[in-house]
Amino acid sequence: MALTDQTGQVAWAAKLDPWGNVLQEYNPQCMHQAIRLPGPHHNKETGLYYNRHRYYDPVVGSYVNQDPIGLMGGMNKFRYGNARPLEFIDPLGLDGWQALAHAFCPNGSCIPATPEPWYMNSGSTTILNQTHNDMKSMNLMGGDQFFHCMAFCRVSKSRSANTTWAKVLGNIKEARDIALNTVGLYGAGKLSFDEILADSKGDLIVNDYGLSCPQNKDCSEHCDSKLPAEANKTRAVLRSRGY
Repeated sequence: MALTDQTGQVAWAAKLDPWGNVLQEYNPQCMHQAIRLPGPHHNKETGLYYNRHRYYDPVVGSYVNQDPIGLMGGMNKFRYGNARPLEFIDPLGLDGWQALAHAFCPNGSCIPATPEPWYMNSGSTTILNQTHNDMKSMNLMGGDQFFHCMAFCRVSKSRSANTTWAKVLGNIKEARDIALNTVGLYGAGKLSFDEILADSKGDLIVNDYGLSCPQNKDCSEHCDSKLPAEANKTRAVLRSRGY
């Protein structure tokens, strides 16, 4: 990687290994250039890289802080990029994403990149969290099962997501919802035990339906049946938000 000045001349350059250690550095002006690949900031005093949500140590190849999303980011809460830095990146310090270069050039032979949905190279945790956040922010009547379907359909399309792990996360969420309902903190009000069980069972069925989307079918089309037939205004809002 390199930094150029306003005239286009190289003012700083460095060769890094896959874990981010500087192997060679060109720095004739003794400047402090903090940005590293794929975007973390180097702390000169500690030698650590700041990765938005936590600090990374390139010497040991792992984070020094536990994953703030806990086990939702994987069983090893200190691991960087699924422990495969040539294939995965983790720009937010939360979840490994497959690097675009590896996704488009798996055998070292590149093809031109074309615009595609953000989730195509995102991990299961990122996809499920982002889709869930969209559901909460839009707060659309009757949209719960549609968003469940979309989240897991997106997982099925992603090059980086793990469907087994996504199903584990789905089960964890339903168990959490049941626990919250027990103390009256789920939804608009407390459901009966039979009602919350039926609700959770329905969500898990829809999750599996989302994962079953054929690769040549669009997720919005696949999941449209999970919206009420008369929900035309809801569909218009969803289209305006990229759904």
